[in-house]
Amino acid sequence: MNPRALADIPTELPIAAPQGPWPTEVLFFTQRPLAEAHEMQREAFEKISRGEAPGHQLLIMEHPPTCVVGDGGGPGDIERAPERWREQGFEVTHAPELQGVDFRGPGQTAAYLTLGLEHWGQDRRAFEQAVARLLLRVLADFKVEAQAGCEGSIRVSGREVAQYQTHMRDDVAMASLVIHTNPDPAAYDAIRDGGGGRAEITTLTELGMPIERQDAVRESLVGHYEEVFDSRVVIPQRSELKTAKPPWLRAKMPSASGTRRVREIIGDQRLHTVCESARCPNLGECWAHGTATFMINGNVCTRSCSFCAVFTGRPLPIDPDEPRRVAEAARTMGLRYVVVTAVNRDEHQDGGAPQFAATIRELRRAIPGVRVEVLIPDFKGDAEALGAVFAERPDVLNHNIETVPRLYRRVRPQARYRQSLDVIRRAKAAGLVAKSGIMLGLGEQSDEIEQVLRDLRANGCDILTIGQYLRPSEKHHPIIRYVTPAEFAHWKEAGESLGFTTVESGPLVRSSYHAHDSFDQHATKQAD
Repeated sequence: MNPRALADIPTELPIAAPQGPWPTEVLFFTQRPLAEAHEMQREAFEKISRGEAPGHQLLIMEHPPTCVVGDGGGPGDIERAPERWREQGFEVTHAPELQGVDFRGPGQTAAYLTLGLEHWGQDRRAFEQAVARLLLRVLADFKVEAQAGCEGSIRVSGREVAQYQTHMRDDVAMASLVIHTNPDPAAYDAIRDGGGGRAEITTLTELGMPIERQDAVRESLVGHYEEVFDSRVVIPQRSELKTAKPPWLRAKMPSASGTRRVREIIGDQRLHTVCESARCPNLGECWAHGTATFMINGNVCTRSCSFCAVFTGRPLPIDPDEPRRVAEAARTMGLRYVVVTAVNRDEHQDGGAPQFAATIRELRRAIPGVRVEVLIPDFKGDAEALGAVFAERPDVLNHNIETVPRLYRRVRPQARYRQSLDVIRRAKAAGLVAKSGIMLGLGEQSDEIEQVLRDLRANGCDILTIGQYLRPSEKHHPIIRYVTPAEFAHWKEAGESLGFTTVESGPLVRSSYHAHDSFDQHATKQAD
């Protein structure tokens, strides 16, 4: 039987087990802490063992950078975990079934299966063999010939490409599976430097799988699960927001005549735009007017925010010629106001900040009198990195706060709210026009939104954008609600009353939406 595409899988879980295969509920999460995954699996175990679940459960997700410490003694004692693991941004958590220390994090496809052996109809030994067979079939989809080794390790030429662990109790079987899709090897090196870490690994990227196909790993995993475990799966998340998109969220379709020239220029210069990589709803409107937001430092991000469509993984080296090509593209497009953003490059101490500085210089060399707005990452708060960008005096320094502090752990797990505020504060202290933005619809409350606006203004933010969060795919953070135009108008008024010089607030507003107009409004008010 051929694996089914995710789009063909139903959303409704049967109330009672049907005749034949027991169904499996598949839940996707962009990123969840490892401890939360274990808790979700424990809850599934309890329901299945009590006979309260109508089927099995399969969780598929990524984790924030995590050092997993087992009960192996020595460096495996969590009390003695090196402090530098935490200093480098790792969460440190305990997994008693593990011997030694291991890594979980972005670029790994992690899955957690909970299955009732009685309803599956096979024994514990068959379960272990089926888990290994499942991983081997997924790898085979990507032309990887691997072998199952000892201790749950799946290897290629002696290097681990996937691993699994199984646990059984009361006729309920649990398994955790990890496929090394494209994690950053530096994370493993950091753990080894602290005295831990497993054997050498390889990744699907190293073995020839394009990074853009990371979603295909999840699809392959679900499809082969149905085959190996003789189960039919459902994906209830696809029906979690049954309300159709409201009419005010209908964006303009790109016109062929208006976008062809922009697409050709971007392609000729081998550049990336956030318009395409982040699936911006305003692409049609902006490209029809001959504008685009350039994305530098490549198109693969080292972070995995649950709202963002940009690929996560191990990026290619930074291209030193990219700033020149951005400037040439902007000149060819006839731009007088250019917006430049970037992916996070946390594998570099400077976060890729010198590329911003070089791009600003190249733009001003190629287009005399050009205005440049940069939308920068937080650079982990590094003062030298921020200073390198500030020294080039961009006309607008933008850094998005994105959401309220309570939701950071789920929405921006590798960022810190106070650190983002500090970027705004430092930009303003450097004499720059400071800008930031927030999305609504992620689950925030009104009092939390108001506090974010107050915090931004208190730290010197001049220009504010407020827009509706739109889910890029079923594996990203769900849309909790659609915010009405009336509420956006309320927050525009609230922002202006707090002293922001310009507030762009509306369902389709994004960071660079009408950026030139926002800057002009700010300049006019400052001149009055």
